[in-house]
Amino acid sequence: MPVIKDPKPVVIYPADVLRMRCAPIDGVSEDSRNLAAELRASLSATPGIGLAAPQIGIAKRMILLRCDPSTKAGGGLVMIDPVIVESSEVRTAMVEGCLSLPGERFTVSRPEKVMVEYMSETGRIKTIELDGLAAKCVQHEVDHLDGILIVDRAAQLEAALATRTGAIEAATFPHLSRSR
Repeated sequence: MPVIKDPKPVVIYPADVLRMRCAPIDGVSEDSRNLAAELRASLSATPGIGLAAPQIGIAKRMILLRCDPSTKAGGGLVMIDPVIVESSEVRTAMVEGCLSLPGERFTVSRPEKVMVEYMSETGRIKTIELDGLAAKCVQHEVDHLDGILIVDRAAQLEAALATRTGAIEAATFPHLSRSR
């Protein structure tokens, strides 16, 4: 019989729990079932497509995805102790939002496809390949488990673009001065 919980409020940045590396869960128990139920109730009360345990104030390695039809069955896909074991070299940028940063949007570059190993709610070790929005969503939520926010990823993208722009300017400006 599924556990039903009241939604917990989403923790807002700069709460310390959002910058913590979360502790592993290491198995299925009544506590892990309760946490999964709390994630489901809390995500259902928001417009979000994914939620990580630290976003409801619990520094444990569990996430819930509801970002595409394959992850919506049974109220979403709960991943316990998820690890991204493989990611594509192809990266794409996407504007992302975060329930813990309400009203903010940042452009983040992430791998287009990922393979994730995790423990299911029944205690089975599973592997799933995700692409597109689901791949971006799982990466976003796993980042939360490591204390990484989209502002950090956006800053990395800006730094990479600035470095690239600097190299382009260095190569272009001497050319422009000769061509005038």
